[in-house]
Amino acid sequence: PVAVTLSNTLSKATTRAATDLQNEQIVSGVQVGVSVYKTGTTATTENYGYTNIQFTAGESGALTIATGSTMYYSPNSNVDIYAYAPLQTVENFAIGTPISFSVLADQTSETAGNGYLASDLIWATPLTNVESSSSTQNLSFVHKLARVKVALSPGDGFVAADLTSAQIKILNTLPTTTFKPSNGDITEATGVATDITACTASNTGSAIVIPQTVAKGTEFIKITLGTKVYIYSIPNGESDNAQLIESGKQYTFTITVSTQGITLKSTQITAWTATTVTGTATN
Repeated sequence: PVAVTLSNTLSKATTRAATDLQNEQIVSGVQVGVSVYKTGTTATTENYGYTNIQFTAGESGALTIATGSTMYYSPNSNVDIYAYAPLQTVENFAIGTPISFSVLADQTSETAGNGYLASDLIWATPLTNVESSSSTQNLSFVHKLARVKVALSPGDGFVAADLTSAQIKILNTLPTTTFKPSNGDITEATGVATDITACTASNTGSAIVIPQTVAKGTEFIKITLGTKVYIYSIPNGESDNAQLIESGKQYTFTITVSTQGITLKSTQITAWTATTVTGTATN
């Protein structure tokens, strides 16, 4: 039998913190769920099929199968290969059945399997009609949820060092969706509105959120600096719109902190689909 070997276009070992965490690469140690079936099927047939098998991302793009597990090509058929991360332990897992997925309220941890990385749902375009081969099959992943990034910059009365201890929270977003591993579809956000504590590095915080629409006037970002609290709310004027948060996009809020208060301006970064945001924040 020929073993299935896998790699991915995002995987590299990384020690970068929240500014770049899993921006263009799967962090080493993140567990990936892989399913392989005969082409055109989505379940075990004729005693062949692998369902939600654990692989682990490592250096140089490699995905390593869990100790004690095996995965071989079908001897009499081509195969389809499905993958997503982070791995979910689901009773009666079926590749075509939606599973519940929630982001965590505490995303401060940067370690694989916890906090931020446990919330960053990614999905690979399925490999279809793959022939048995000793060649490594490459999986290309995309982000299925959205990322809100808050970057603090010093204004009058502040220096950069003053901002490194700030706690950043994303407020009032619904934390749950369902996700179909076969095609990557996610559903409308559900659950009770939750505050998410962002993963921070220096003066920047990032949090994964479920795609959804945040109503005008909603308190959305909270910055705590010592005893001082600043709140940014979605603008509520007649000409303003609700904040749409879409799958695969990053929304970057650059906030200047001064003794008079804070102001917000927009910026862009790569890797996620960049979306600019403008507005004002008050304390």
